[in-house]
Amino acid sequence: MFASLRCARVLKRSICRLQRQCGCTLAIHSSARWKELSNLVASPSEVDDIWTHPLSAFLSSVAPIGLKLSDPTTVDKHRPPQEVFRTYTDIPWLGSTYRLHRFRSSKQLIKGLTADVLISVASIAYGTAPKYQVNADDQKPWQDMVELVVSRYIGAGGRPQQRWGDGESGDAQGSSEAFETFVGVDVDMPLQNGAGQKNDASQSALAN
Repeated sequence: MFASLRCARVLKRSICRLQRQCGCTLAIHSSARWKELSNLVASPSEVDDIWTHPLSAFLSSVAPIGLKLSDPTTVDKHRPPQEVFRTYTDIPWLGSTYRLHRFRSSKQLIKGLTADVLISVASIAYGTAPKYQVNADDQKPWQDMVELVVSRYIGAGGRPQQRWGDGESGDAQGSSEAFETFVGVDVDMPLQNGAGQKNDASQSALAN
């Protein structure tokens, strides 16, 4: 977890530094084509699958047209099946609230820190903010959260007891299941009753 936070921080800094040096914003062109590396093999002890996913998909709560999505009943079986493209849960963490996003894909749900990094990279690459509210109203900046985690755990010699799970796999010590899951909606997206969506925290209901 801590290593992942540091990697995310380094990645964000590297992209920002590259932008300053080039004097431009990174852009992804539709003509660009990326080849899958056929020699990549998922390590069973580390990851479940290796797959591709469009970066632009992280900028909206609506799946891109034509994007193949996995059967929601086959992933994250400890949770109700996620039928919609994006959901989120606001979780008390580090003295504030952390918004945990989940996106459907052709394989597993892309969620938590992985989703945070990809949302940030997509925003920088395309030069535009996501169409939805990324952070909870009182969420701390990532730099503050990383520094707080480092000072609290690494500076104190680490956790007194290591535990399995990231709060999304059903572990009793940190499960997000205790908090409500919301259907992700883009800002000003029309709802079923015709009202405009002004806030990403309004559609309560489990995504099933």
